[in-house]
This record gives sequence, structure tokens and C-alpha cells, in this order.
Amino acid sequence: MDDSDFQTHEQTHEAEQATLAWLARLDAGDYSSAYGNASALIHAAVSERDFTRQFAAARQLGEIDSRTLISAQIFQQLPDAPEGEYVVMQFRAKCPDGSELIETVTPAYENDQWAVAGYFVKPA
Repeated sequence: MDDSDFQTHEQTHEAEQATLAWLARLDAGDYSSAYGNASALIHAAVSERDFTRQFAAARQLGEIDSRTLISAQIFQQLPDAPEGEYVVMQFRAKCPDGSELIETVTPAYENDQWAVAGYFVKPA
């Protein structure tokens, strides 16, 4: 593994850990904390009240028992976002009823830490 591969792995790992901590807040229904720990991009796009409403509605798809990272890609530029460091991650999430969801979560590196800048969920 050369230095760039190590940096990429380390970067992805740090982004994943921050994302999993953020998702745990959602799983617990702690939308206020999730909003507070989200990227400035989310804060600029949506109020805490609307964020809470949207995520409560998204959770109607089902509670999450477990999730597995299925892909992670690093980007310097994403549509409708400023240039920066992003990791687009997809997780396969399993619900108690046996159904599965695909969560696409995008953390951004800002202020020397990873913070979730985007979230999308759909049935698998």
C-alpha cells in the first residue's frame, strides 16, 4: 500500500466512523443532536424544524437493526456543492421485519472533521 492508498483508506475510515456516529443519533430519534452535528451545508439548506420533520418521515420506512457499508467513494466536487472533500457512502440497512433499505450518506470534511452533508434512503 503506497502513501496515497493509506491516506485514502484512513480518510474513508474516519469519514465512516463520523457517519456511523451520526446515524446512531438518527436511529435513537435524537434528530436535534443529528442536526447539530451535521455539516454547514445541511444547516444552510434546511432549518432544524424541517430537518426533524423530514427525518421522522424517513424513519417511517422502518427502524434499523443493522447496517453494512457497501461502497465508499471520495470526491472533490459534487453537484450543487462547493469544492471540498466528500465521501459518498452507501449502506445496506436491515430492519426488524426483514426488509432492507439503502442509505446513501455523504460526509464532508469541514473545520478539521467529518460532518454529514447529505442523506437519502430508499427501499432496497
